[in-house]
Amino acid sequence: MSTEVIFFPGGVTACLQDGEQVSELQSPWLLLYVELLETVGIDPCTVDFTMPDGRHAEIFVTKSGKYNWRLRS
Repeated sequence: MSTEVIFFPGGVTACLQDGEQVSELQSPWLLLYVELLETVGIDPCTVDFTMPDGRHAEIFVTKSGKYNWRLRS
């Protein structure tokens, strides 16, 4: 079985096994890092994230209590 992981500049991840997408392995890389920060006691909403293209990502908590992000210009 061959596995390929693709990191996109907008913070998302694609995972393919033998050419087929594996949705349960496609967590956005940015949000995985947000979760890591939270485990060490850092509030991700206070962190300045610079994306690969130079734009900045703003982390926020949704109504359901989960983290999400938006790109700022």
